[in-house]
Amino acid sequence: MKKAVQVILGVVALVAIMVSTGCNKQTSATQHPFRQSTEELSSVADKTIEITVICDNYEHVAGLEASWGFACMVDTPQENILFDTGGDGAILLNNMEKLGISPQDIDAVVISHDHWDHTGGLRVFLESNSQLPVYVVTAFSRGTKQLIETAGGQLVEVSQPQEIVPGVFSTGQVPGAPPEQALVVQADEGLVVVTGCAHPGVVNMVKAAMKVCEGKVHLVMGGFHMAQSSAQQIRAVIDQLRELGVQKAAPCHCSGGQTRQLFAEELGEDFIQIGVGSKLKFSCSHNQTESRK
Repeated sequence: MKKAVQVILGVVALVAIMVSTGCNKQTSATQHPFRQSTEELSSVADKTIEITVICDNYEHVAGLEASWGFACMVDTPQENILFDTGGDGAILLNNMEKLGISPQDIDAVVISHDHWDHTGGLRVFLESNSQLPVYVVTAFSRGTKQLIETAGGQLVEVSQPQEIVPGVFSTGQVPGAPPEQALVVQADEGLVVVTGCAHPGVVNMVKAAMKVCEGKVHLVMGGFHMAQSSAQQIRAVIDQLRELGVQKAAPCHCSGGQTRQLFAEELGEDFIQIGVGSKLKFSCSHNQTESRK
């Protein structure tokens, strides 16, 4: 009995020494797989996706410069994407600085289509951070492609849908005048579709997004290219988006004032008014889900 007690006391003392010397902190992940997986799941569950409008012709936050064009940052738990670059590089970088965004914070650039009000800030941006991929649709002009390569960017031509970073996809090249790509962001609330100008039609952009990823469309945001549309045409688009199950809409840039007004009237609380400086947050308790391939 006495010997057994001595053995027990010895074990207790050894454990105490290990704790005091920090040995418990040196335990390998393979020895506590449950603890590690729980921590990993917790860290993912705490993350959110945030979309910040950096350039737009609609004002939203005082102190930022509104100008014709569009650019936004999609901040995911894994990487950050700059979607479009506005029409002026100086305005792009100045607004980024005021928003606390450094060019070095960006991991990839995606350009929706080859128009100056979406590519205008690209050269200046790449002068600040060129060592990253720049995704353009194959229909882009050779001049824009050469600009990217000359500035040191990694040109990536997109024709089919593909994943840009975990949980964020390109629709691929959607036929239009000009052809265009949109981003499809996977969030817990549903899919978030981000358009540059939606020249192929915002309904067609949403349909393309729904072919890429499973799930309902929670929000479509960005330029809707409807500034010249009649009230009847705008209401028809609203009806079509409803038929597709789109829950919310946030038109900006080239959408037009009448479009924003009618969307607000028809959607009520499901209309989101955005402009330069707007921040939209979404839950992200997953790493990524399956795309339709």
